[in-house]
Amino acid sequence: MNIQEQNVPQSYRDLFATIPEKSNFFYEYARRKKPTLPKRVYVIQGFFSLTRETDDNGEKLIPTYRLLAQKDFFYKSIESNSIDKLPSVEVLKTAFAFGFSDGGILFFHPENHSVWVIYDDLYTELVADTFDEFLEKATFQRQWDFK
Repeated sequence: MNIQEQNVPQSYRDLFATIPEKSNFFYEYARRKKPTLPKRVYVIQGFFSLTRETDDNGEKLIPTYRLLAQKDFFYKSIESNSIDKLPSVEVLKTAFAFGFSDGGILFFHPENHSVWVIYDDLYTELVADTFDEFLEKATFQRQWDFK
């Protein structure tokens, strides 16, 4: 995967270039519109995690960045479970997934690069209007390295 060919904001490309290949960055972030709620931890994956196609046992994996294009089960009745206006299923399937939070998949809206999370139970949430906003308000917690 060439990050320069992906539909992502430049600020993400800049951050991605600083993440060691076999590392993930953990950030704490106060949820949009609900500053009184506890902060959540968001994991932004490095190249190895983002593009990994097999697990430690050799089993096939779908690389993180392509998860939303592959998992049709996410899209059953999705509109009724969203708290923010989610893009259409066709648009969502082109979204670039780049990390995780509390079991949800973190991704960029392909039309405006807003930051979203979608969970297995189809709950979706707008995290930040832009990746720059996310980075400005987030607190870096730690770097985790694969051995």
